[in-house]
Amino acid sequence: MMKTLKWWAVGVALALAAIAASSTVVLAHDDDDDKDNDRELAAQLVQRGEILPLEQILQSQSVHPEHQGKMLKSELEHERNRYVYEVKIQDDRGIVWEMEFDAKTGELLRAKQDD
Repeated sequence: MMKTLKWWAVGVALALAAIAASSTVVLAHDDDDDKDNDRELAAQLVQRGEILPLEQILQSQSVHPEHQGKMLKSELEHERNRYVYEVKIQDDRGIVWEMEFDAKTGELLRAKQDD
């Protein structure tokens, strides 16, 4: 009985560690108070030089002209020990693009058409 309980505890600890290691912290929410807090955090990270402003990234050369347009949604997430901007943009033809940028370097990590 004691060995079973010990192995169960080890299993739970490993599962929690795996969840913590792979978790994503979303920094954009629907609640207005949370949005204000998220903007403050993003501003602090920009001020400390830990990330670039999203506007600077979207105006950079890393955004292909066909991916430029009206921003529909943006989120700043912390995943795998780095901050990532996730952005949805509708181009001039009405196509919606989902893009991810490394928030520190501005590098385009992924761009795909929204389904």
